[in-house]
Amino acid sequence: MEKGSFMQNNLGRLSTFVIRNLMLEALAYSGDDIDPEGNYFKLYGYSGTQSDLFRLTEGLAIKKNLI
Repeated sequence: MEKGSFMQNNLGRLSTFVIRNLMLEALAYSGDDIDPEGNYFKLYGYSGTQSDLFRLTEGLAIKKNLI
């Protein structure tokens, strides 16, 4: 195996630990820059849907250049 090929093959994969931490961070995040409409989970009174959490988590991952 060539040096560096392992990283190239695993580029873009996030561990469940990283994803879990992103989800927890998305729950506590109060900025309006991770969602196209400026929403954040606290704005929902912590009663948003699963898809809201996934969308905000994805936005946070993009902001952190993880995906």
